[in-house]
Amino acid sequence: MSHKSTAANVFFVMGVLLAAVGLVLYLTGNAVLFQFSVVVVGPVVAMGTGLFGLRRFARGGIIGHDQFSTMNGLFALGLTVLSLSELLAAVIALVPGQQPSFFTVTLLQFPGVLLWVLGAAGYYHACLDTIGCSSGRKTVALVSAMTAVLLAVLSTFGVEHLGGRNMFELLAYVPTAACLIITILLLLKLGWMFRGGRIRVPLFILAFGAVLFLIQIVLWGTFGIIPIDAVVRALAVEAYVVIGIAHERASRI
Repeated sequence: MSHKSTAANVFFVMGVLLAAVGLVLYLTGNAVLFQFSVVVVGPVVAMGTGLFGLRRFARGGIIGHDQFSTMNGLFALGLTVLSLSELLAAVIALVPGQQPSFFTVTLLQFPGVLLWVLGAAGYYHACLDTIGCSSGRKTVALVSAMTAVLLAVLSTFGVEHLGGRNMFELLAYVPTAACLIITILLLLKLGWMFRGGRIRVPLFILAFGAVLFLIQIVLWGTFGIIPIDAVVRALAVEAYVVIGIAHERASRI
């Protein structure tokens, strides 16, 4: 068995085990143990998955010989940055007497997801240049419009649902959610462009990982579920694992 297929098996088993153990703990009423588990595992998985991706795609630097490797390298670097927000969430959850800083947790997530959107946008732009596609402006306009509408709906619902919403929290939430929405739409567009080739698989898997991460952001920003909630952190951890699977699949191409 090759090292690449072994890595794929490790990520797949990790994702299944985390989901299974979390579900068992949740259903058996061990909510505290469930939260402790995902909060502790979060920084480790984010950093480990990020280092795995950097080793695969950024040995000679983040800016690789091709834009596809650069995109994956930026996603991996984003994961290492996100491990800082996971570490802060762990400190808030585990250290007694800490003042909750959920604004800071989300603020620390922004640089990580910004790297994701830069990677996806750079690869999309490179693909348009390569194939000489003239529909790039239409796609950008459509993505911008869809992102604006979705953010307006989520923000409005969040303000109305949560009453006196702190504007500083919205300032952290809205840009982070915007980057994720744009990333997802661009990855889906890229996957559709290459729907007849092998490259579509890692692109769609990356999009799924970004969707999972967006869900946990929306749970806090729109529905007020705190970032250290066990389900929220579990979604983030699963997102990291899914992105790791995407990196493994991408490294085979």
